Amino acid sequence: AEILKEDLDIEVQPSEDLPPCNRNASTVEDVYNIHDIIPKELLEILESKTEEILELD
Repeated sequence: AEILKEDLDIEVQPSEDLPPCNRNASTVEDVYNIHDIIPKELLEILESKTEEILELD
């Protein structure tokens, strides 16, 4: 499905359930800040545990 620029111009009310959205992002990765979704400390723990699991194989 194609996304039209006009579809992106719709004003959306902020929600407490969603992190801040960068509507001017030029890449998908820049739409949301990962640290607004997962705190940096938790992300570091998850990355560490993932590395431990991968090393078991």
